[in-house]
Amino acid sequence: IDLKSLSCDKAVFGSTVTVEDCNTGKQITYQLVGPCESDIEKNRISVTSPIGRALIGKCCGDEISVTTPGGVRDFQVVDISIREEE
Repeated sequence: IDLKSLSCDKAVFGSTVTVEDCNTGKQITYQLVGPCESDIEKNRISVTSPIGRALIGKCCGDEISVTTPGGVRDFQVVDISIREEE
């Protein structure tokens, strides 16, 4: 995917999304990637993961609730950007 051609309006495959945990206020940034590229150590999550699926198509300010193995977590999207591969 040519990251330069992606828009920052919505979270899409390849975009980098910062979310805030609504319960703790902690922010975390994820890059949305394919299943083979996911690497939680580098905050690269698959678009097929629960959080990845919930983020696709969302815009800044949107809130999501995600059922994870640890329980339901609520997040708000605070930033969407496109970053070059590191």
